[in-house]
Amino acid sequence: MADQRIFDTPLVILAGGLGTRLRELSGDVPKPLVAIHGRPFLHYLLSMLYHQGFREAWVSIGYGADQFSEILGNNCAGVRLMYLQEQQPLGTGGALMQAARILGRPFFAINGDTYHIPDFHQMQKVFEQQDADLVMGLKRMNHFDRYGTVILNDHQRVLGFQEKQALSEGLINAGNYLISPAVFDKDLPEKFSFEKDILERDPARLKIMGVVADSYFMDIGIPSDYFRFCEDVGSGKII
Repeated sequence: MADQRIFDTPLVILAGGLGTRLRELSGDVPKPLVAIHGRPFLHYLLSMLYHQGFREAWVSIGYGADQFSEILGNNCAGVRLMYLQEQQPLGTGGALMQAARILGRPFFAINGDTYHIPDFHQMQKVFEQQDADLVMGLKRMNHFDRYGTVILNDHQRVLGFQEKQALSEGLINAGNYLISPAVFDKDLPEKFSFEKDILERDPARLKIMGVVADSYFMDIGIPSDYFRFCEDVGSGKII
């Protein structure tokens, strides 16, 4: 059951990517808006966020920006929406740095093309108790080769990252974070990758903690996983 406490920590949804791998199905529609049983993917993500305690979200948009307000409006699944528009492609890092400058305080961030239910309250608890710079939501996977893996020590601190390879078991980055604005130093360019240039550049430079949540996970970035998510919605697994 979802924790009914309401979050006052801001939430940013990254929805500005091009989604080229799904273009054969989505056409000109941005990937987070691709239709699933008559509703955009973000509807299902926002519904989950509502039940986890979020009532507002900032949506970082770029490609197809006008379609977000047309399809979602200013409220979707009970969540009030505000938009942060990229004037040019900023990459995941640039988009989050733009959000950090506007919000000016720690914030949650999630990928707009991934459905995963992290333990947001545990992430916030670890962030505060450990005086962390950043907390990552992680997912334990079995028999996979599509994702790189995250290495934790016994105290949940992130030690490093391994490239994609076939593994029988491992922890992957589930695409959800709690971020201090301080991680975005003044020397960063306007456009960069959050994953490569913040997380993986030098993990020891920051205090990065990991919280594992073995809940449902699906990245709809490729057609096969998009169809699997459609099946799960159709079967009632996702509401």
